[in-house]
Amino acid sequence: RDEAIAAGLMPVLAKDYDGLNAAATEIEKKLTGMGVDLSGQKEGVAFWTERADDGTEVKCKARLDHWLSPVIDDLKTCASAHPNDIDRAIRTFGYEMQAAVYLRALEATFPDLRGKVRFRLLFAELEPPYMVVPVELDDSLLALGRSKWRRSVNLWAQCLKTGNWPGYASEPHVAAARNWDIKQEIEVSPHAAE
Repeated sequence: RDEAIAAGLMPVLAKDYDGLNAAATEIEKKLTGMGVDLSGQKEGVAFWTERADDGTEVKCKARLDHWLSPVIDDLKTCASAHPNDIDRAIRTFGYEMQAAVYLRALEATFPDLRGKVRFRLLFAELEPPYMVVPVELDDSLLALGRSKWRRSVNLWAQCLKTGNWPGYASEPHVAAARNWDIKQEIEVSPHAAE
């Protein structure tokens, strides 16, 4: 493991290798069949500086899975590439903000590309039949991502200036069942109303 890491490789357990290799081969075939060109820059890194609303400079870095102008492709492996699960994953993991950051990274690095770059998520299942679904975010999600990114830049700048790095909460969080959790349990359990 240590030798592989030192050589810039990613170690994989022998028991997992065949399955992952089969998945990678099938996913690549499906992407190519969909017209996704994988001949571009892989694991490219962009460095740029953002300016917060108060003028503070914030150093930024992004590592793009794949870039072939004008498209940034980001592979997301998943248990289910069903559109409902994809929508949930986008919101759960903040992929709308990732899209905004990556687009901003390229536009800051290459100003002549402003407004010309597209961001595409490629959701791929790791189990047969290795379903693959390409996803582009609409303008509303991109606007939401840009707003979250701007807020993050301002918060980071404030933390850098003040040395105060707030946590998620200052008091204990109280978790509660949501209405749809209760409704779902009532539908499947005769004892839920007790």
